[in-house]
Parts: sequence; C-alpha cells; structure tokens
Amino acid sequence: MVFILLLVPSTPSLAQPADAFSYVITVDEDGDAEVSIAINAKLLRGMGIGETWLAVPRGERIVWSFTDGRPSYVVSPLYVAPGEINMFYNNITISTLGYDTISLRYSFKMASLIVDDRALFLSPLIVIDNRLSGKLVIHIKNVAKVNEYGVQPQQFSKAKDSVTVVFNLPLSSGRVWIDYNLEKPLGFDEIVIDGFRGVVPEKYSAYMRHILMLYSDLSRNMTELFKVMPENITVRFFLPRTFYEGVDGYVPILPSGLGDININIFTIRMLPGIMEHVAVHELIHHYLWSAGIDNDLLWFHEGAANFFSIYFLNKIGLRGVKAVEDSLLNVSQNLPYPAGFIVGWSRSSPTHNPTLYYASSYLVFHTLYKKHGLNLFEGFFAYLNENNVRIRETQDVVSIFSILSGGATDNTFRRLGLFADDSTLARDFRDSQFLLFLVFSLAVLLIISVSALTKLRRPNETYVESGDFPSYVG
Repeated sequence: MVFILLLVPSTPSLAQPADAFSYVITVDEDGDAEVSIAINAKLLRGMGIGETWLAVPRGERIVWSFTDGRPSYVVSPLYVAPGEINMFYNNITISTLGYDTISLRYSFKMASLIVDDRALFLSPLIVIDNRLSGKLVIHIKNVAKVNEYGVQPQQFSKAKDSVTVVFNLPLSSGRVWIDYNLEKPLGFDEIVIDGFRGVVPEKYSAYMRHILMLYSDLSRNMTELFKVMPENITVRFFLPRTFYEGVDGYVPILPSGLGDININIFTIRMLPGIMEHVAVHELIHHYLWSAGIDNDLLWFHEGAANFFSIYFLNKIGLRGVKAVEDSLLNVSQNLPYPAGFIVGWSRSSPTHNPTLYYASSYLVFHTLYKKHGLNLFEGFFAYLNENNVRIRETQDVVSIFSILSGGATDNTFRRLGLFADDSTLARDFRDSQFLLFLVFSLAVLLIISVSALTKLRRPNETYVESGDFPSYVG
C-alpha cells in the first residue's frame, strides 16, 4: 500500500464550509479503489481545534510525500477497546496549524469483492474525531444496479454504468457497504492442483491457487491421520448477502455425501491465516465424512474441523490462526458449566449463540489432545477404518475412545460433561469383557462371547439422514 500525505498551505478547502472532513472513494471496474481525504484545517482552527485525528490503514511500507514543509503528526495504534489494538488500522493525529487544507490519499485494493455478476463494496474503516462531521462520497464504476445499502445514503445518482453515493460522517458503524450488480461480469478461471479443483473469478486466482497448494501440502498428513483420502474436491468463493452475514464457509450436504467447499470471499481481506483456517476447516469436513463421522454429529464435526485445522496451520505460524485458537479457548475455558450441552447441537435445533457451541466443541478435542496426545485420534480413525464403523452418536465416540485408551479418557469426558455410562458401545464392551472371561472358564459360552465381540464392530451399519433442516455444515 502506498500512503501519501499532502499538505497544501493557503489553498481553498475541498470540503464544504461546514464539513471538517471530506472523503472521496473511487472504485474501478475490478473493485479496487482510491481514497482521498481532505481536512478543513482552517475551519478547525476557527473552532479552536489545534489538532485532529482519523483512522488510516496500516501497512508495512508507508511512503509519505509533502508538497511543502514538514507537518506535525503522530501515528499510533488504533484501539477498538481498552488494551485491544486494531490489526488493520492506525490512528494518525495531525496538527491543523499552518495549513488551510490537509489532504491524504491512499490506495485500497479489493474495496468491492465480486462473484459472478454481483459485487459487495465494503469501505475502509472511516473513524474520525468524534467532535467533527463531514461527507463521504463514493463513486463506483461498472454498476448495472444497486440492490441494498448498509447505511441509507443522503444522496444517490446514476450515470450509464456508474453510481455516486453520498453519506454523512461520522458513520455509526465506521463502515459503509453497498450491494450491486455489475454491468460487465468478471471472467472465471479453473485451477487444478494435485486433484484439488478451484473455480474462481480471474481477479482472485492467486488466492485460490494458494488454497489448493495448501490442500496439496496438507493432504498427506491428513490422510495419515484420518485414514481416508476424499476425492472430487472443488472449492469456490461465495459472496455473502451482506458483510455481516457471519458465515465464513460451508459445505452443502448432498444425498451422495458432501458438496463443493464454499469460502466467503471476504476472508481474503481478513487477518492472514483466517482464509487458510476457513479453507482447511471445510476440507476437514470432507475427511470426517469419508472417515465415517455422520453429519448429524455436529459437535464432533465442528470441534474436529476447528481443532485439526488449527493444529495443522499453527505450524505455518499465521497470526489469524492463533487469533482463532485464542478466541475459542477464551470462550470455552471461561464457561461456568461443562460442555455437555453440545450433545444436542444440530442443524434442526439452531442456537442463538453458536459461538458457545463452536468453542465448547473445540475444547473437547483440545483437552483430549493435551491429556492423551495425537496418537489417540490416529487410533480412533484407524478403528473406524478397520471396522467399517460409521459414528452417529456421542455415546459411540466416548466408548471407542474409552476402548482405545483402556478407560483413560473416561474421566476426561466426565469432566467435560459428555460421558454416559449406559452408552451402547460401553455396554457392548463391558459385555464382551465379561464373556471373554467366561470363555476361559466355561467353553460352553464361546459362541456367546464371539457374538458379543461381533456386535462391538457393528459392521456396515447404516444411518438415515434427515433432510428437514438447512443442508449446510460449517
């Protein structure tokens, strides 16, 4: 990002007389933008204000350029809460002395994100000195029609293939989003790497290639862990209806299995590691389904998808992955009650606070790993593969872990609130132990004991999936 600060003494203000700030954002056909900001320093001095501040994007390489003199300014972190720093923006405090107009300009890539013939513009964070007011003018090219606004504009005008929209500052949320259709859609690209396929607008091909390379790099380790290798994996970006829709990724449930991986395209504008986490999280759903974990066992799917995606990606050291992990642990470890409530989590029973369910499901796998190591999971998936078992119930999960660990996981599950003494597999296991003991003392019970052991494997057991709920995982 190139960030230029221009200070022009004794020139007419670009802002309206009553406006301290004037923002102009011009978005091109591909969604990239230029941002110009004019500060009416003369007006502020007349109000007795000797300095003002605003938020500006952070960047590793910032270039300052001045037409005259050396301004007085301070760049400092932008705090979103006490002790919490915004990862993407800084606070710049500028003296208003000696200049009539202070102008800032920077480039803002991917201001609009585009899939098919639809685009969603999300402005940079626009936070200004709360004593002041101003105008935000947005020019967008390549527009067929505007569908929806996040904030109702003060003015709107449309030319042949562009629109101009005006908002008052300050903004209540600090951002503006605009949903619109394109006059000329972008072309699509198809990328295949080691059997993983991506379908993506050409502008974002580099991001898709990065995801597919990541899949390729991780596939060997994932196959070793899950003992399966899913086939026919296709990845796509999707555009949410609004930026605040809240779904980072999903995989549709189809009659034959799982569908394409869909990743919210806004993840490419998030902290490095977030897009990768979402992509690997959704891929792990495919591995889990192929390994024999029923889609109805939602806590297992989401807990495992979060835990193993974080486990594999932590080795890369992306900041966003650590942020996801810290967030999940902060929520789950501060709950005053066990995690047993996640057993009833299903797509047919939506929750008003899904964060608690995601975090508590993650905690189960995090705790098992810390206490019993990765070998426990490898043994679990090997057991499913060797015995052709398909897992549908929490009781079965708990019992298999108990069998594999010689009962060492029982107390872990009890503390987490997930242990059920009367689970089907636990009963089968206890029965088989009893019958095996009798085999050694009473040969006549041999047939019965073999039958009990056969029950333990539950070969080729089938399950009926309900279609009465939204068909998404993740």
